[in-house]
Amino acid sequence: KRYLWIDIRGAGLYWPAPGNVDISATGKGTLAYWTRTPNNYNWRDEQYLWRIWVDANNYVSSRGRAIQVASGGTLYYAGSIDNNIPQEDRNKLEFHVLTWDFASGEIRAYYNDAVATHDPVTGVPAPGGSPSGIYLGPDYVADWPSAPYWIRYCANQEYYMLGFWDDVMSEVQISALYQQGHQTHVFQPEEGSGNLTFLLNFDSGLDADIAEGEGNWAQDDGASADRFCLRDMGIRTLGTAIYPLGTPRHDDSDDDRLPLNSLCNLIIQDQNHRDHTTDTNESNYSKLRLEGHDIKFMSTIPSPARGSMIGAVDGHFP
Repeated sequence: KRYLWIDIRGAGLYWPAPGNVDISATGKGTLAYWTRTPNNYNWRDEQYLWRIWVDANNYVSSRGRAIQVASGGTLYYAGSIDNNIPQEDRNKLEFHVLTWDFASGEIRAYYNDAVATHDPVTGVPAPGGSPSGIYLGPDYVADWPSAPYWIRYCANQEYYMLGFWDDVMSEVQISALYQQGHQTHVFQPEEGSGNLTFLLNFDSGLDADIAEGEGNWAQDDGASADRFCLRDMGIRTLGTAIYPLGTPRHDDSDDDRLPLNSLCNLIIQDQNHRDHTTDTNESNYSKLRLEGHDIKFMSTIPSPARGSMIGAVDGHFP
C-alpha cells in the first residue's frame, strides 16, 4: 500500500468539496480516516488535520482528535484541541471518526475502537456558505522562519485512508470499521451509514477512488510541490535500497522524487532550528544547510533491520 505524507509547513493540498460532502443547515456526515503523526520532538496536536473549507469564519475541521466547527466566526468543539493526544500515544497510527448532523445541531468525535473523545456537543449551527475544498494537513506556510508561534509547533502528518459518508455512523459501525484495520482493507460503502460519497485510498494515486463530485486533487496557487508525497509501505518497499530525493513530480512514476523531510524528520520547530536549518528540494536532488552551533537536525533516523544495509546521511559542514 501507499500513504500520503504532508510536511509540517503545509501543502495547500485539497480536493473539491461540492457533491462530496454536505455541511449545509440540513447536512449530515461522517469522516473516517487512518492517520499518524511521525514526529516525536516537541510538537503539539492542535494543528488542522483536515478542513472542509468555506472561508476563514466558516468550516468544519479536525484538530488532534477533536472536531471543530466554525460558523459565522464562532467556534464549537467536541473534544480538546490542546495537546489532546497523550504522550504515550504520539507517533502511533490512529483511527479517527468525526460525525455531524446540522439538522439536529450535534457533533461527535471518536478515535480507534469507538472511543469518544468528548460527550456529544449539541446546539451547533452549520457553517455559512457552500464549501469549496477538502484540505488535508497543516495550514500552508510560505515563509517558515516567520510562521506564527502555534504553527511552528505542529508536525508532519501521514494519511493512510480517508472516506466520507453522507449520514451519521453508529458506534457499532465505527468499532467494526476499526477492527478491519487499514493494511489490507479498503473502506466499503455498506460499512457506514448512507452513501460513501468520497474515498481516498492512495494506492492508485492522489485522485479520489470514489467521488460523487469532482475527485481530482489540486494545490493552492503558489504552494510548493515538495510539501507532500506518496510513500510506499509493506510489500511495495521490498528491494528498495535507494530513495531518489528532490521535488516530487506527482506523476505516479516508479522513480518519482521524495522530499528530504519525508525521509528524515527534520527538527525545524523551535526558533533556533528554524533560523539555522534550511532544506531545499531541487528537481533531482535535495540539500540541507546548517548554520550555527549545537543543532540536532533530525528527530528520528530509523534503525536498520538486522542483515540490511545501513543508510547514512552525508553532511558537509563549513
